[in-house]
Amino acid sequence: MNAGVGRGVVGASALVLVAEPWDFQSLHGRGRLIGRIAEARNFGPAGEELRLDIQTQVLQPGAGEVSALRAVALNGGAGDLTARLLRGESAGVRLYATPRRGGGPLLGAMRLQA
Repeated sequence: MNAGVGRGVVGASALVLVAEPWDFQSLHGRGRLIGRIAEARNFGPAGEELRLDIQTQVLQPGAGEVSALRAVALNGGAGDLTARLLRGESAGVRLYATPRRGGGPLLGAMRLQA
């Protein structure tokens, strides 16, 4: 694990446009989720993982309240998630509740906000 990875994104605000499930709703509106990147970890060829802290809320019916999500590249190991975000690009991500609360991952596109 590379401790220096993600240094430029930690503390940044991020917007996730959630595509799956199609009827996703959060406190930020339909298909939108906003959080702050709290941690970035690199697992080498397996890719990076970002921890996104969000306002505590229920994201999936019956799954309980969530205040943090793990974000991993949609195509694991395919490109540098942090570098793409720092270049101002959107990156496809899978989001998992931390700790795991049941239900499947959310799928969407993440980008940094000004």
